[in-house]
Amino acid sequence: MNKYILFTLLIILFASLGVYLKFKDNLDKTPIGCDEFGYMQLAKAMDEGKTFEEHSPRPYLPDLLNYLRANGISETELRWTVVPHAYYVWDGTHKVINQYAPGTSFIMSLFPVSIRKIHFSTLAVLLLIAIPFFAIFFIDKRKKFNYAHLALLIFVFYSTLGPPLLAEFTRVNSVIYTIGFLITAGYFLKSKPLLAWFLIALTANFRQVNLLLLLPFPLFFKLNLPTSKTEIGNWFKQAIKAIGLLLLALSPYFYYMFRLMGNPFKLTYSSIDTKTTTAFLENIQFYFNPNEAWFWLNLIMVIMTFSLYLYKQIGIKEWIGLILFEVVTYAFFLSHSMQINYYPYACAMVLLGFGLNQLSQRRLSEKETKLIPWLTILIAVLITCDGFFSQKESMTVKEANAKYEPLCTYQIVWGDLLPSASEYVCDNNAFKFSVTTPRTRKLIINYLYQKKLSQVFIINDIPMETNAVLNELKGLNLPFTLQNDSIFGSLIILKSNE
Repeated sequence: MNKYILFTLLIILFASLGVYLKFKDNLDKTPIGCDEFGYMQLAKAMDEGKTFEEHSPRPYLPDLLNYLRANGISETELRWTVVPHAYYVWDGTHKVINQYAPGTSFIMSLFPVSIRKIHFSTLAVLLLIAIPFFAIFFIDKRKKFNYAHLALLIFVFYSTLGPPLLAEFTRVNSVIYTIGFLITAGYFLKSKPLLAWFLIALTANFRQVNLLLLLPFPLFFKLNLPTSKTEIGNWFKQAIKAIGLLLLALSPYFYYMFRLMGNPFKLTYSSIDTKTTTAFLENIQFYFNPNEAWFWLNLIMVIMTFSLYLYKQIGIKEWIGLILFEVVTYAFFLSHSMQINYYPYACAMVLLGFGLNQLSQRRLSEKETKLIPWLTILIAVLITCDGFFSQKESMTVKEANAKYEPLCTYQIVWGDLLPSASEYVCDNNAFKFSVTTPRTRKLIINYLYQKKLSQVFIINDIPMETNAVLNELKGLNLPFTLQNDSIFGSLIILKSNE
């Protein structure tokens, strides 16, 4: 076996083992809203062949929605309350949508439920290392390790120790699965821009907003100003190739949305995620917060690219192109209402990949050529050791789910986050209490009661004053009973109207 391939496989083995040992106790819980449940529930639906159907049966929902709309309830009032976190009702329809792109869930669905969540970080680090390492070997034709490999492993090791990526190893998310693609795209940005374009487009199957990163690419395509027919023809050929690769990369997403909504160009995101805002100052304070690790990582990447320009490693055109990755990313999130700290992650990963490519150009002495592979594998062994000494006991899926089995008694579970776990375990239905108006809640609760559906309200999981919730329910004049549960605290139970 080729020495490069052997070392790569050993590095992946040691790193994956260490990450599994370290994070398995973070990933052994039943998924609850929002991200973990959304991805896991979609993966579960894919298992069961229900990807494009109701992921949990809601036979009453069409009539309930018709009833609410007939009573003047707006789409905003009903959109998020009759479904769990990560789901919403498509405006004017009876269709319930999972808000996430299908990539993450599809990969998870390839693995048995018993190991799916607990090995999430294992697969994440495997992808993070394998994609750039094998791309460098097979595409860049580099048969020996260099400082780029060592730097990437150091980055991986640091990511398992501290922010900003540490949190992404501890929870199911779409960010960590895309990082290997993005770093590899950055690595080939200068030498093979069409490949980089394709890799970034692939990540839109996990996070659609990553398509923003395609905007700076004209500065990296090797084209002169179209002053002649020949140059115009070259631009046209490049455009055809780029469009073809874009369509190929997005074909899984197009298929998913066509089957789901009948329109391949729809977005899965809800109106919350796509809403624009004029609160630029608040967003600036949030995304340029010096206490936030993602801000510092992006700033370091900008400084790195500027240093490359100062030392004449890259030209002004390339530097402007690199900065545009940051500009278009931050411009988008500064103009939208959602504030999530990891949102600007993708541009930093592309710039990191570009920096690794520059590092790979450094000439190595014979001693360095022999030493770097062993230093790289040493870092992977340190990841294993850190995982071994950090590991804690973990639960099986059956043990984790047992906590929620008492909720399987009820057909409707009201709360905020916990009902999603109940829906995942029991296939009953989660409703969110606090996201709508008292009038809408009254109509829904009464409707479900008349339809003989049992309901339970997890009071401690509702982000409202407890007395306000209790008084509102008492005001409905329905036969509620109060129960104190050792796990969930105060429960209000409304049995079916037999």
